[in-house]
Amino acid sequence: MAECNRNANGACSDAGGINTNANGEAAHAEGNSTTADGNASHAEGFETLATGVASHVEGSQTNAIGTAAHTEGFQTTSVSDASHAEGSLTTAEGESAHAEGTLTLASGLSAHAEGNTTTASGDYTHAEGMDTEASGFVAHTEGRSTVANNSYAHAEGFQPNASGSIYHAEGQGSIASGTNSHAEGYLTTASGSTSHAEGGSSVASDSFAHAEGLFTQASGYVSHAEGSSTVASNAFTHAEGIETTAAGYASHTEGSRTRTEGINAHAEGNTTLASGDYSHAEGRGTTASGNYAHAEGLNNIASGYGAHVEGGVNANNASLPNTASGNSSHAEGYGTTASGTGAHAEGLNTLSTANAPHAEGVNNNATGQAAHVEGQNNVAQGVFSHAEGFQNIATNIGSHIMGIYGETTDNYSWHVGNGTSASNRGLAALLQGSTGDLFIDGTLHENGADYAEMFETIDGNSITPGRFITLQGKKVKVATSADSYILGITSAASAIKGNAAELHWHHKYLKDQWGRTQYEQIPSDPNDEYLAKLTRVAPKLNPAYDSQQSYIPRSKRKEWVTVGLLGQLLVTDDGSCSINGYCLPNDEGIATYSETGYRVMDRISSDQILVMFK
Repeated sequence: MAECNRNANGACSDAGGINTNANGEAAHAEGNSTTADGNASHAEGFETLATGVASHVEGSQTNAIGTAAHTEGFQTTSVSDASHAEGSLTTAEGESAHAEGTLTLASGLSAHAEGNTTTASGDYTHAEGMDTEASGFVAHTEGRSTVANNSYAHAEGFQPNASGSIYHAEGQGSIASGTNSHAEGYLTTASGSTSHAEGGSSVASDSFAHAEGLFTQASGYVSHAEGSSTVASNAFTHAEGIETTAAGYASHTEGSRTRTEGINAHAEGNTTLASGDYSHAEGRGTTASGNYAHAEGLNNIASGYGAHVEGGVNANNASLPNTASGNSSHAEGYGTTASGTGAHAEGLNTLSTANAPHAEGVNNNATGQAAHVEGQNNVAQGVFSHAEGFQNIATNIGSHIMGIYGETTDNYSWHVGNGTSASNRGLAALLQGSTGDLFIDGTLHENGADYAEMFETIDGNSITPGRFITLQGKKVKVATSADSYILGITSAASAIKGNAAELHWHHKYLKDQWGRTQYEQIPSDPNDEYLAKLTRVAPKLNPAYDSQQSYIPRSKRKEWVTVGLLGQLLVTDDGSCSINGYCLPNDEGIATYSETGYRVMDRISSDQILVMFK
């Protein structure tokens, strides 16, 4: 049928349709203007060409060049063996490649391109979506304008770029350029090896880094940045919150506008800075610049090693920052400063400047080593001194002052201030530590009414209160009617008691022939390098004193009795005495009526009266 122009030129070939050519052996051409050149090839459709052995072409203006290739659709081409092209204007150039969709190209071995204007140029790659490119070995790209140009890469979304080996990019404009990296979200970049970037405009630029959130940067090795505008710039750092920076090695920052610069430092809250190694800053506007320091509260500074500061807000919520600048110091309250090593300042506007002092209260200063000040407007400037009350000054070593407008005068002594102003200071009382002497600028008020002294009894036995007493040598016994000398009456409630030796053995310290204690200058503490330079006045120790023996005060020993020598005294009577009369001892030391003797002031009971003894 010449009018159909069917040409079956190959052996055992078959041509059908119109203007068809079956040139290959056992070839088959059908449709319109088709050609089957390859042996066992099959061409159908319109203006199609089956060149490869056992190839199959169909559709319109398609071309199957490779052996066992298959092409279909419009103007598609299967170039390599076992390739497959379909859709419109697609090309399958790689062996066993597959191209489908529109303007797609599968040029890699076993590559697959689909969608619109996609390219799968790497071996075993897969490109889909629109304007995507998978050029890396075993790469995968999808979405729009995505690029996976390195081995095992994966790009998806819109305009991501996965250029690293074994990478994954997804979202829009994301770039995964590091080996084993993963970028997702919007305009993110994962350029570090095994890094991960997600969110918006985040960057993970070092190995094993992770950036997420918005405008975050993880530029340190194994760093992590999250939140908004955070930066983790050193190795093993973690930054979270908003506008935070973790710049110190293995540091952690969180909150808002916080920053860490020290190794293993931690900053949280708002506008805090932890610049010391292993430091911690929290609250607002605080700074921990000393190593191991801790700052909290409002606008406080801990600059000393191991320092701690807190507080910084007054009752009106105004900021009055505290400072802990000494090593191991602690400042709290508001307006306080602890600048000495081991210093502690608390309260309002207090200052601790020496080693190990403590200042508390209001406007107080502890400037002496190990000094303590409390109250208001006081100063403890002596070593180991203590000032309290109002407007007092502890100048001397180990001194203590309380009251108002006073200043110490003696080391290791107790003072009570009673001045009228800061320019007219005074003392109401002084207890000297070196001598044990007590000075008072006023009247001593006592419930007891007699002055007494302690005496040892002749027989070593106790004498009950309310008995007349006489002397025998330096010891005492119960007086009788035969005694011409009456020493006093045994007392149970004296106002003042002499010769008591209550605190220590009466020969513990050396005395001169008149009983005056002997003193010497000795180091405050010979075992302490600093204190050894400080001397103090101390009584001389008696070589005969044995510190290993326990001392029992005279008041707790039966052989010592208290004898009232002057004043109003209670005495046992035989019932014969009368008020406004007189009495003397009988043979048992009990009061009995007498025309003369000691005036009877009152009868207390049937066997007890009150007398005036003088």
